[in-house]
Amino acid sequence: MHKKINFYFNLFLHLTRLERVKCKGIVKFYRNK
Repeated sequence: MHKKINFYFNLFLHLTRLERVKCKGIVKFYRNK
C-alpha cells in the first residue's frame, strides 16, 4: 500500500514538472513571436 502511494506521488511530481516545462516552452514560443 505504501509503495503504491509513493508511486502515485512520484508520478504526480513528474507530471507537474512536465507541465511546468510545457508552460515555459509556450511562454518562450509566444515571446519569440
